[in-house]
Amino acid sequence: MMKEKILSYRTMIFLALLAGAGTGIFLSGYVLVDFFPPTSRRLMLISAAAALASAAGYLPLFAWIAPRWRALLRRTRGKFIAGSLLLGAFLFFAGTSLWLKPARYVSFWLPEHQVDIRALEGKAGAVSLSWFTTSVGDVSFDDLEMRGWERRGDEVVLVDLQDNLLRWHGRTGERVQLLFSAKGGGKVALSWDGDAAESFSFSAKEQAYRRTFEIPFYASSAFIFLLGWGIFSILSLALLLFLQEHEEAVSAAVKEAMVGVRTPLSRREWLFLAGAAALALAFRLPNLGALYPTFDEYYHLIAARQILEGASLSDVYQRALWMVTMPTALMFKFFGYELWAARLPSVFFNVLALYPLYLIGRRISKPVGILAMYLYAATPWIIIFS
Repeated sequence: MMKEKILSYRTMIFLALLAGAGTGIFLSGYVLVDFFPPTSRRLMLISAAAALASAAGYLPLFAWIAPRWRALLRRTRGKFIAGSLLLGAFLFFAGTSLWLKPARYVSFWLPEHQVDIRALEGKAGAVSLSWFTTSVGDVSFDDLEMRGWERRGDEVVLVDLQDNLLRWHGRTGERVQLLFSAKGGGKVALSWDGDAAESFSFSAKEQAYRRTFEIPFYASSAFIFLLGWGIFSILSLALLLFLQEHEEAVSAAVKEAMVGVRTPLSRREWLFLAGAAALALAFRLPNLGALYPTFDEYYHLIAARQILEGASLSDVYQRALWMVTMPTALMFKFFGYELWAARLPSVFFNVLALYPLYLIGRRISKPVGILAMYLYAATPWIIIFS
């Protein structure tokens, strides 16, 4: 009996370490890669620390899951697995958005590549490399080994056609791109990883050289997404087991929370409204003029100025004339022709929408109304376009 218990505990430790390692790798490729260079030691150290911390958290989680999993009937285990996978996929892809961005790699597992670049044609001082970028980031010209080339400002310029070499070694990810230009035309030979050189001709106008590489599965975006799905599925399994164990209490709480409220607003509710309005204004007012006008903002700005300069209302842009253009003209009259002033009415109307939003959500329950109100106040998309 004791031996079986020890083996079970050892198994949980192994699973916790395995899940922790997967979480560290996932965080490295999914989140941390946006903050640290792919070859950074800090990236590896923070990823390792995240793996150990995750393993420490998984151990009690698995210890909690194990007896509840054993208590399930065999025919219901498949339902829990399917439910966990479906809920995990939903939480991962709907609850996070970084999977929409490019360059999701396990960067420290990416293969390294070396490129040798030699100029074959062109005049000294007239052939240049202006940009070198990869899927994992731009390459600094300071990292290039140069002979017959030299750094001049934001370019690397050829100075000796007879004896020249540019060499770089590092991780590229899936794609690489270099921008060349040459007055009077130029030609370079590029050799990757010691393979036969390929020539690339270009003119005075910047021309891009591109190349793609195969990424091993264990360093790819697909592997990171699979890890993320697995992590969220484990958490989903724990959630489903918890809900099943406390089914009666959860059901009663949900029924109680879903009872509609139609009484007058209490003092506490007004405080929640004021707090949501203050939060919304704090997110919307700073840097109000930072973004360039978008969509039909230009038309409203021009129409508001025309009105102040004496144009007839029938001669200006008509869409949302009284809702947008006239308040914009009023702001221009008081604060001058400032973009932030033109956007003030939209911000205040947007914040006022919290009140009817809360009243609608309150018909379901107070928590639903409060949650809807604060999500509306803090959602980035609404903040940008409000």
